[in-house]
Amino acid sequence: MISEISTIVLAGGKGTRLQTVVADRPKPLALVAGRPFIEYLFDQLSNAGIKQVIVSTGYLGEQIQRQFGETYSTLSLCYSQECVPLGTGGALRHALPLITSQQVLVLNGDSYCDTDIIGLLESHKTKDALVTITTVAVPDISRYGSVTATQEGLVSDFQEKGIKAGTGFINAGIYVIDTSVLDTLAPDTMISLEKEVLPRYIGKSLYAFASNGTFIDIGVPEDYQRAQQLFQRIAKEQQGDE
Repeated sequence: MISEISTIVLAGGKGTRLQTVVADRPKPLALVAGRPFIEYLFDQLSNAGIKQVIVSTGYLGEQIQRQFGETYSTLSLCYSQECVPLGTGGALRHALPLITSQQVLVLNGDSYCDTDIIGLLESHKTKDALVTITTVAVPDISRYGSVTATQEGLVSDFQEKGIKAGTGFINAGIYVIDTSVLDTLAPDTMISLEKEVLPRYIGKSLYAFASNGTFIDIGVPEDYQRAQQLFQRIAKEQQGDE
C-alpha cells in the first residue's frame, strides 16, 4: 500500500548558486508564490496518499524542523540531520535507519515534477526494479544532462550536462529505490546518488518512468523566478476550479 512506503525529501544542500537571491534559509524554504517551496512537495505526497516523510536536512536544517515540526497536513514528518555534508547518496544512507519499507520514494527538495506517484510505484514493482528514476522531456538538456532508456524503460545511458543540447529526457529528481541499494553504501561517507550510485545499475535493474508533467527546479536564480510564475499560475487555476 502506498500509505506504508517511506518517503525521503532531500533537503540538505547548501544552494550556493541560489544564495544571491535566497541567502537566509535553506533552498527548500525559499518562498515561491508566497509559500516555502517544500510545501508543494508535501502537498504532492499527501495528495498521493503518502503518510510518512523523512526530511533529510543539512545546511540550516534546523529551520525546516522548526517550521514544520512533526506533521504537515496528513503527513507524519521526521528528520535525518547531517552533521557534515554527505551528498545525495550519503544522505540517503544516513537516513536508512528511519526507513520502514523495502522500497523508499525519494524526492529532490529543490525540484518539482507533476508526475503520477502511484504509477511510478506500480511501474517499479511491475518491472522488479532495484531503482526507478522519473524522467521528463525538456526542450534543452544541456543544463541537466540526459537519460536514455530502451523501449521497455531500461536505462542504457546517462550523459553529463553540457555534453549534448536539444530536446531529450532528463532526471526529474523523483526515484523509487530498494533499500538493498542503500545497504551497499558506506555510512557517513560523501556519495553522489546521481554520479556514483545510479551508474552502477545501468543496463541491469535501473528503469526510467517517463512523466509528461510540469517540471521545474529552483537551483539557479532564473529558474527560481520561473517557479514564481508557474506556481502563481497554478494557484489561479486552482482558485478558478473552486
